[in-house]
Amino acid sequence: MAIIVVKDILDVIGEEYVRLLKEEIKANNKIDSGSLYNSVYYQINGNQLRIQANNYLKYVDEGRRRNSTPPPISAMLNIGWVKQLATKSERLSAAFAMSKKIARDGIRPTYILDNVSSKLNLDKTEEYLYKNLNSGINEMIIKYNTK
Repeated sequence: MAIIVVKDILDVIGEEYVRLLKEEIKANNKIDSGSLYNSVYYQINGNQLRIQANNYLKYVDEGRRRNSTPPPISAMLNIGWVKQLATKSERLSAAFAMSKKIARDGIRPTYILDNVSSKLNLDKTEEYLYKNLNSGINEMIIKYNTK
């Protein structure tokens, strides 16, 4: 008899969610160094599915209010083009200026996570369940009829 394993269902959902999230990151031109894009993965712990990504996905998704606390300079130093500046002084200057600008002007939200959730198509999960339920039921009928 076919056994439907929760892990298999979570795998299907996790793969699809990660694919869509990476697609949205690209579509919103949030690739720069590739750090955010490459940090996206899923993890299954028991019966829980966890989507993981760099912590600044929150700010890419929700944005940041104007006139708010500046983001840490250390976070700005990790931005791809800032890392490529020749001297430490140039990197610090660029990071400080960006931090001040973000604090003053904010960052427009992208709503990437909402977009992914609305696009998440669970048809693959339904197909998996349907296929395995049908084969399991057919096996049970065959066993019952051969008794």
